[in-house]
Amino acid sequence: MKSGNNRLLLNNFIVFQILIIVFCLTGRLGSQSRLSPDQELKSTILQMAHEFAKTGDWKNALITYHEFLYRFPEDSLVPSIYLRIAMVNEEAGNTEIAEKRYRECLKRCAGTKTDIESRLRFTLFLYEQKRFQESLEFSSRQSEPVFQIVLLYDLINLHALAEADSLAKRMIDSNTQAAPIIETYFQQEAPEGISLFLRKWGAMSMSVLIPGSGQMLLGDYWDAGWTLTGFVSLVGAAVLTNNVRSSFFYVLGTGAVFYYVGNLYAVIQMKDEYQSAVREKKLIRLTDRYSLREVLKLRPLAVK
Repeated sequence: MKSGNNRLLLNNFIVFQILIIVFCLTGRLGSQSRLSPDQELKSTILQMAHEFAKTGDWKNALITYHEFLYRFPEDSLVPSIYLRIAMVNEEAGNTEIAEKRYRECLKRCAGTKTDIESRLRFTLFLYEQKRFQESLEFSSRQSEPVFQIVLLYDLINLHALAEADSLAKRMIDSNTQAAPIIETYFQQEAPEGISLFLRKWGAMSMSVLIPGSGQMLLGDYWDAGWTLTGFVSLVGAAVLTNNVRSSFFYVLGTGAVFYYVGNLYAVIQMKDEYQSAVREKKLIRLTDRYSLREVLKLRPLAVK
């Protein structure tokens, strides 16, 4: 088994070297530039690595990027190659290795052209792993204004709306960061005054008659739809099984009753704090609509 693995590695290495030679020859024949052999080899390796990453061939992308580091350990592109290796591991699903590489990259990229990008991609990695507290702590230590957007997304997902509101107001006042979420942030409001009173108590009355209608009146249409669908499904199943087996009917009927009571309890809890609850859900959905990756303009490697 071990000899088979060694043979496979040797074959891969030979194929890789042949590919480099072919790329170099085609590069020389097809271009009039006067590059040194080292420069041509560098260009060829990077071209191959980027193409592998672009097509999602993560294994060969990693091999080729490491080949570049082995051949040119002192090159000025080394920090950006370490960043690419971290990104490849992330997109390949190797999250533990990706985090380790990102943390190494933070040190290697400090003070280089890829410094800010490496920090942004690291905090984006934490955010997309739903490690919002860690992303918040990291971003709060960064001085660049762009990290305020990450902070805002973290605060929303951590349900810290008071802090998120304060940060959003500062961002609007300073006008330092233009992001789609800022433009619509304070439009995610709930009703006030007489409308608030009517909605609170009207929601309880409506929920007694039709489960889910109370949530709809309170503006949470998503929960309303699921609540009504669940209740109708339980009642419908109970009716259908009544003629087949009475024990199923009693189980499903009891479930429908508990579901109905739970719906009323949810509305009672929601009527006092529904404004913040509904607004919070709207803001979280807003972060899904305008993904942090798109806002930061950090594209993935693979082209889908």
